[in-house]
Amino acid sequence: MKRNPTQLAKVQTDNLSVRLIVDLQIYLRLLSRERDAAQIRGKLADDETAEALDVVFAPVMEFIRRTYKVGHLASALGDLQRFLDQLIIIVDALRTRIQEPQKAVRILARLLARHTQPVYSFLHHVHREETLVEEFLQWIWTTTVFLRRGLARTLDIDGLLPSDETERTDVLDEVDALTAYAKKKRARAYQLMCRRFAVRAASLWIGR
Repeated sequence: MKRNPTQLAKVQTDNLSVRLIVDLQIYLRLLSRERDAAQIRGKLADDETAEALDVVFAPVMEFIRRTYKVGHLASALGDLQRFLDQLIIIVDALRTRIQEPQKAVRILARLLARHTQPVYSFLHHVHREETLVEEFLQWIWTTTVFLRRGLARTLDIDGLLPSDETERTDVLDEVDALTAYAKKKRARAYQLMCRRFAVRAASLWIGR
């Protein structure tokens, strides 16, 4: 007797109690998704969220605009699409056939060699007209320094909180609630994992 039936088997079972539980789980999942979607739509309609998104995506849009102007971005996207199409075909072929690892590496190396020149041409056009490459390398260097050393000065957490006592209390309560929710979620996931492995161990023990 199978101990862990699949979701499809649960739905197709004749036991009305099992089907009722499965239907309720699906209904609660749909309600949760609808609630999350409503919250996301509400956040996007907020002016503060719109300003934050503008601050986040403005550099990205500026980068795309400058790249499109000097780097022939349309041609580069076409080359990228051809590379991805060929890569998908080759990966599917390698997965359906039993290939030697060295042969698979050689096939992928030839694919990369065929598409190396378009990448060099794109970077050459961008580097000749703009300083995007230098700015990108500078950004990578700054990011690595930040990850290795952290902030240049100590961050005062109390200074980030609102000065009003009521607002400060609300923020701290919200942070505590999020922390408690994350702990409960991890504990729940750990319990489910333990139960799953316990059922598997019991089924293996019974099958001996």
